Amino acid sequence: MGSAAQGRRSLVLSVLRGYEGGDGCDVGGAAVSLPDEVRGHHTAWVAMAGGDAGHLPVAVRYALVGESLVTFGDKELAGVADGARVNVTIHEIHDGPPLVSFAATLRDVNPSEVDGEALGELLAHVSLGRDIAEVNEHLDEIRAHRRVVELVV
Repeated sequence: MGSAAQGRRSLVLSVLRGYEGGDGCDVGGAAVSLPDEVRGHHTAWVAMAGGDAGHLPVAVRYALVGESLVTFGDKELAGVADGARVNVTIHEIHDGPPLVSFAATLRDVNPSEVDGEALGELLAHVSLGRDIAEVNEHLDEIRAHRRVVELVV
């Protein structure tokens, strides 16, 4: 394993062990970023930190926006409060071995501030309309009625 990979693995392990530096985005003075494995995938398994038995891991589709994963928080994640710590796992394929697991904070996001492209990624499996006007109308409806959250390391 190369030194960059070892450093990333060490950082992820530090986060998994519950280290919270400052606002949760700083470890030993170095900014924490999402693991590279989140790029090129679109589904994450999210579970409450600490193994809350009342909350089994759920699969959520996400969009990568900057250094956070954005997803809908109104169905599978409806019972998870703003600011809650969660464990996130990315798998190569369904039920395959995990590529990476990391701790994150779930934060509510104002849906009107979420880029249309990110919402489009979350809804890639849904027809949004026949023309740009219908697409924008559908996205406005989603912004008005759905909870949007981000998962931040």
